[in-house]
Amino acid sequence: MDFWNSTNGEWWFDAGENNWGGEGDHCTGNWTGIECSGGEVVGIDIADNNQTGELRESIGGLRALDRLDLRYGGIGGVLPLSLVNLTNLTYLTIAYHEIGGPLPASFDSFAKIDALQFIGMHLTGEIPALNLPVVTYVNLYENQLTGEIPPLDLVPKLEQLSLAINKLEGTIPSLNNVPELSSLSLDDNQLSGEI
Repeated sequence: MDFWNSTNGEWWFDAGENNWGGEGDHCTGNWTGIECSGGEVVGIDIADNNQTGELRESIGGLRALDRLDLRYGGIGGVLPLSLVNLTNLTYLTIAYHEIGGPLPASFDSFAKIDALQFIGMHLTGEIPALNLPVVTYVNLYENQLTGEIPPLDLVPKLEQLSLAINKLEGTIPSLNNVPELSSLSLDDNQLSGEI
């Protein structure tokens, strides 16, 4: 319920029919957008439902979470530092909200993640080292990220990378260590070098 409270759940478009806060808990109450396994939340998938407020640090307590997909709304504040505690994530998308501030200081705890997306927000600062051994898709499109693109030496399975519409600068890193890369979007930055 902390997620419901912190994102003003009473104003969600489906607030009267999504079972949040009704009989049962998040797993037994059939809450819309929540997937459970073994009594633990393994998935949160909520899109275009008038979420506002902010994400609280308590989200990092959902240690079994495999999928977090929050798209299209008005959630503000900053990304919780506790996101790095979600070490079982394979899919992380937070997109088209009003969230600002920096990315997590490190992606090292996301060793299982296949898709990482922070899209269309107000994120600032530099991109941390991309130490993501199984990631295939990274999308940080349309933010206000600065600094250089980190080396791509630690993303050997990367297939798609989108960093377009940011404020990145410097030289485009070598693509020699990403042989599976088939889609690269870097436009609307201040980058130099050849691809």
